[in-house]
Amino acid sequence: LLKISNLSIALDNAINRKIEKGEEKLDVIKNKSALADINKFFDRVSENIQIKQDKLLSLYKNNIALKENSLRGAASTLNALSPLAVLGRGYAINFKNGSVVKSVSDIKIDDEIDIRFSDGKAKAKINEVIADE
Repeated sequence: LLKISNLSIALDNAINRKIEKGEEKLDVIKNKSALADINKFFDRVSENIQIKQDKLLSLYKNNIALKENSLRGAASTLNALSPLAVLGRGYAINFKNGSVVKSVSDIKIDDEIDIRFSDGKAKAKINEVIADE
């Protein structure tokens, strides 16, 4: 039993030495210049991909910001030109038979007109027409 036990220990030691030598050989192979160069190459490629990805994301974000600003400007311009915005400042739009009254020459005494305000409508009857001279 003692001899078997000693042989078992010796066998374990021999196997462990063989594994260690194999690991050392593997480390030597890994560190050889060809493999090291390949790893460096892939590291550089990976780094370049990351840089390009970051740049693309930055360009995308900048483009979105420019489009948002442009859209806000267009919306602001549209709002300023909107007839409803004009009405909100206290003006009204007069209609006769569904058409906008643009001049006193478009109406005459006893005509009925609709007046559009920012918050509703009113009906009116023309009692007098006075043209500017």
